[in-house]
Amino acid sequence: MRLKDVEVKNYRLLKNILGDNNVHIDMNTTLIVGKNNSGKTSFTHVFERFLKDRKFEWEDFSSECHNNFRSVFQNYLLAKEDEKKKEDFFQTCVDDLPSIELILTMMSFAFDLMYLKGWQVPSYIKEGLLWLAK
Repeated sequence: MRLKDVEVKNYRLLKNILGDNNVHIDMNTTLIVGKNNSGKTSFTHVFERFLKDRKFEWEDFSSECHNNFRSVFQNYLLAKEDEKKKEDFFQTCVDDLPSIELILTMMSFAFDLMYLKGWQVPSYIKEGLLWLAK
């Protein structure tokens, strides 16, 4: 299998690299080009964070996430005095907490072979899955 597309959400400068805005990884060469402070380094570091370190720090979240964390904390401060509000807060705050996401779309090796040899791709290949007919 090989990497086909990469999507990133809420990691440093990469707030919303999702859907049509994803990064397509070409079969031969992929270049990451951009101005200073546009997220090139963030794009390479997100793989290390997810695949090696698995430790995220405050600075790893996009700046918009910082505001969301502050808002959740302010809501906690308002709720902590009342036991019922505090209980409700903890049940609902999970949806308000930001997360960093890395979505990798893989393509099967068999599809790559068909592509390289110029074979026509069967219509039953859907969403990166290859079902070989017998």
